[in-house]
Amino acid sequence: MAGVSPSVKAHGHLTLGHLVLTLGVLTALALAALVFAVAIGSADVSLKESLAALVGGGDALSRTLILELRLPRALAAFAPRKPGSARSG
Repeated sequence: MAGVSPSVKAHGHLTLGHLVLTLGVLTALALAALVFAVAIGSADVSLKESLAALVGGGDALSRTLILELRLPRALAAFAPRKPGSARSG
């Protein structure tokens, strides 16, 4: 099997190491996307303020924007949906 990575077995299955690495990278990317979605918006809240609000700190306005508006929307984007169902809005 020339050109095939030594970590891929003869039957084409990935090793446990590759699976763990792939899941780790995908998890890190998902968390980064979640933090990005929470930190970015029309109201100017810095990344530092966003992270502080997520752990219970920051000022009242930042906590309200993050915990009541941005975080629920960002989490809804990750929620599983029924196949064929469309969300509007």
